[in-house]
Amino acid sequence: MLPLERTQRILDRCLIELRKKSPDEVRKYQGTAFEGYLARVMRLVIAQEVAFNGIEVREISGQKFPDIVLKFPDRSAMIGVEVKTTNSDKWQTLGGSIFESTRVDGVDEIMLFFAKLGGKIDYRFKPYEDCVKDVLITHKPRYSIDMTIDSDETAFSKIGMGYEEVGKLCNPFKGSSRT
Repeated sequence: MLPLERTQRILDRCLIELRKKSPDEVRKYQGTAFEGYLARVMRLVIAQEVAFNGIEVREISGQKFPDIVLKFPDRSAMIGVEVKTTNSDKWQTLGGSIFESTRVDGVDEIMLFFAKLGGKIDYRFKPYEDCVKDVLITHKPRYSIDMTIDSDETAFSKIGMGYEEVGKLCNPFKGSSRT
């Protein structure tokens, strides 16, 4: 099984484990505290299945992207998990900078794990590029995250470029390449 497929299985199991938790327990973990909570759940899930032996969960501290990295034992891949939470009852939030200057070296692909802590608590995950709805300008251009959109509604499908391709551009609005 490929690293991305194993990552998706791990995250599927995390959904199951998290949905067993009481709302009061989960709501204790707001914002960045949820990153550590999810990392602990991931370690628990990994320890329960032989197919996940040797997968290391690394919490990335500070202003780095993504928040968690799964390092596979054969060193063939590192898959990132960006963690987002909201206290609202919506599946939208503001993402990181489009320039990704803080991206962890060696991360091959990134999944976004979203915790909706407002209303009825629930969780979703999907590939990062499949939930970027738009680019918003705050103090710097940032991605707008929407877990309810289809792949043909992403910012990347609108501009006809893939997420990784956009990430290699120095200024995506002008289309110039990094050098």
